[in-house]
Amino acid sequence: PCEEPEICTFTAIENNSSLDAILFGPNPAIKELIITNIPQDLEQLIIINGLGEIIHYRSIYGDQHIDLTQHPNGIYYVVLFSDDRKITKKIIKLNR
Repeated sequence: PCEEPEICTFTAIENNSSLDAILFGPNPAIKELIITNIPQDLEQLIIINGLGEIIHYRSIYGDQHIDLTQHPNGIYYVVLFSDDRKITKKIIKLNR
């Protein structure tokens, strides 16, 4: 896993059947993003804003509920990863 998230770089999006099984919602998100059906081998989660800054980082196990209320409208990338793979999903944050 990424030991120091502030210096990790993620540039590729993995196309893989694992992405189809993971549920990200709602998208667009207003207050909270919920991620379910995360494979057990994915151990870390980061969220990157449109400027490439990491705004959220945590170790994960099971379903995730992420509060987005403190973040502005925009496009974000959720990256789930382990030592040998990563899955990236684009989400949209809206305020209403």
